[in-house]
Amino acid sequence: MNKEGLNLLVLVVLLLFSSACVNQKVIVSGIVKNEADIPAEDLEVKLHLNRDIKPDRHYKRTLLQHDGAFQIKARPNRSYILEISGEKGSGRVFLPAENLQDRIEVSYPVKEKIVILHTNDRHFDLNNQDELAKELMKIRAEYDDVFLFEAGDLFVRHAHRWIVNDSLLKDTAWYGERALQMIQTMNELEYDLMTLGNHELAWIKDHIRIALEEARFPLLAANFEISTDKLPQPLPYAVLETSTMRRIAILGLTNDNTRRDGVRELDLYSTVNDYITLKSESDVFVVLSHLGLKNDVLLAGEFPVIDVVIGGHSHNLLKEPLVENSVLIAQAGGNPHFVSDNHLVYLGKVVLILENGKITEKRGGVIEIVRKSVP
Repeated sequence: MNKEGLNLLVLVVLLLFSSACVNQKVIVSGIVKNEADIPAEDLEVKLHLNRDIKPDRHYKRTLLQHDGAFQIKARPNRSYILEISGEKGSGRVFLPAENLQDRIEVSYPVKEKIVILHTNDRHFDLNNQDELAKELMKIRAEYDDVFLFEAGDLFVRHAHRWIVNDSLLKDTAWYGERALQMIQTMNELEYDLMTLGNHELAWIKDHIRIALEEARFPLLAANFEISTDKLPQPLPYAVLETSTMRRIAILGLTNDNTRRDGVRELDLYSTVNDYITLKSESDVFVVLSHLGLKNDVLLAGEFPVIDVVIGGHSHNLLKEPLVENSVLIAQAGGNPHFVSDNHLVYLGKVVLILENGKITEKRGGVIEIVRKSVP
């Protein structure tokens, strides 16, 4: 056989091998039990390709056997979403590619857990960042769906408060460097989004725009119109998706007490009314607020369709969240308007339990991030 014939033979073998690998199947198997730990019946099981859940569209489907067991063929090396449907609705389970052949045990109704971590009013504080990063890594490893939000006021607009460990720095160059450092740190910690605070809206030269344009996450402020090139254009809201394609809509609301040119505040309640349809279009509706606790409570009283308000501006440390008109309200403290190594670091944590896609439990708290002492 000449060289050309040998190369052709090798190519054919590779193509056949590749085709065999593509057509290879794995068996996704498991058992579904009810809340009494008894094998469930009369349920339908669907297997969706990950990120491809649409009405009446699925990859494979089957009915449970009498012992609650199921088996579905799937392609290897792909992640899927297992959807179990019955009279009590549809619940979902994320199946990562590496665990596809593990036997699955599911309880119906299916419970899904969403964790929202949050900070607010840090005012140039970067204390205990290594410890914060480790805590974030720990929580992200524990849950499938973890999101990290910032509720505003990263910066300090008052020059007379540019104090670092009791030393006054009346230097706009330092201000710009510190603002950029705050955003870069948030990028490293993989924040998902941020609502602008009043200290961000109070632009100083081009420093705010330069820093915020480096953000690798959406910036929100629905109740403001920005017409100055000193600030980047914020979005009114963002929609995030969980591993099981549940939609989380986040509406950003803030306030401004400086009245800078090119920054126009809109009516708060009219703005919320404009975006209230986000509730019907999503599984979870969150307001990320820089309005202050008093206004958050009033907002919850007016709009019970909001599931969660995560707040800032008033620097309230809510070790236990408030519940107003069925709306959970959380806030994780904040720092004074100056930098100090003595400032504490707080990380808020909200946990939402969805049962067949409907929220059945909301809880929260605050984690104090402490620097580990060296023995």
